Amino acid sequence: MSTQARQSAHATLISALVLLSLALLLRSPISVIPPLLRDIGESQALDAVALGALTSVPIVCFGLLTPAGSSLLRRLGPNAGGMVCLVLIVIGAAIRSVGPAAFLFVGTVIIGFGMTLGNVVIPLLIGRDFPFRASLMTGLYTVSTNLGVAAVTIAAVPTASHVGWRWSTFLWVAIPGIIILTAWQFVFPPQIRGRGRGAHSPALPGEIHRKTQARPRSLRSVPSVVLLAVAFGAHTYAFFSLASWLPTMLEDILDMSASQAGTATSLFHVCGILGSLLPSLTFGVLKWSQRATLALVCACWLSMPLGLLCAPAIWALWCTLCGIGHGGFFTVLFTTVIEQSPSLDINRRVVSFVQSIGYIVAAIGPISIGWVHTWSGSWRIPFVILTASLTLMTVSAFIVSRRPLGLEVLDTVDRDWDLR
Repeated sequence: MSTQARQSAHATLISALVLLSLALLLRSPISVIPPLLRDIGESQALDAVALGALTSVPIVCFGLLTPAGSSLLRRLGPNAGGMVCLVLIVIGAAIRSVGPAAFLFVGTVIIGFGMTLGNVVIPLLIGRDFPFRASLMTGLYTVSTNLGVAAVTIAAVPTASHVGWRWSTFLWVAIPGIIILTAWQFVFPPQIRGRGRGAHSPALPGEIHRKTQARPRSLRSVPSVVLLAVAFGAHTYAFFSLASWLPTMLEDILDMSASQAGTATSLFHVCGILGSLLPSLTFGVLKWSQRATLALVCACWLSMPLGLLCAPAIWALWCTLCGIGHGGFFTVLFTTVIEQSPSLDINRRVVSFVQSIGYIVAAIGPISIGWVHTWSGSWRIPFVILTASLTLMTVSAFIVSRRPLGLEVLDTVDRDWDLR
């Protein structure tokens, strides 16, 4: 290998590591809260509905602010967008950890907007800098996310037992956020609106220019895109509901301590790592079809609510299977979008639309599940609701998998943005 090739490979590896470090942080600000819900509720006098609302605020931001975030990224480019994402997360973590209950929600809204930017930045950078490794990088993106979630889920309660819940929620977000921000400005310089160091691919939002004044075709007019949004919404409804309430569910159903429930919940997130890499194995090595892979991951996903409803004693099996299911489903869905998008701007538009609609639906998950539990006095009805949501996810995904997405209709003469 020539010196230039080695330098290029090294730079690409560094770019991948920094990008995946952002993914590592991207769900930690949400996931550090559920194991500490009882402490936060007692300290701030918040009931189950209010606590559910607290965990839902970032998801509401994902849904409502994704269009604004996408427009901002269109102007800034993903390099600067990633930096803004990290700054907002750190500032929001600081605000959330001080003051009365109102500060909890204000800080969480700021964190939510930062995470919203990150949700779009990462698929864009994968499509731009790693176009021939989309499936692997999307899987590693999900792996990193689940590693971050598992780490803070395990560490939140022990840390809070020594320094209190406020410091626990701050330290596990702000310290890694500052470290990643420092690395980001060197690897993905914000003043360079095209590719990051080590990239070998076409430019994306920062380097696009207006080609025609024609208005782009509405994404809502493409059935496959709408079905993707429905499937993603049902998926995220179930995921964020379980991520928010699973520790409490295990405490109530199995009489676990808070620390034991937090550790048990980490199994749900850790096994998402296996699921995230599963599509790369089934597609690349085993040569499975997309529908066969979907059947496997959807069956694993559905096992959690059904299993805890019918046989809660073997919760470890359900957490394992469900982790594989949710990690695999996310990877399959967004790999499909990245690989079938005819341009990187179409990638941005479709990812933003799917996430916006999906997260709006998902935002009611923790609140509704908390309210139904309070109203019914048990977890039985919430498990039935989660089963229905995952059934909708499965049906929508199978319908859309019957044929290619057909995103080419968004990339014809009625598109108003194009690559140079």
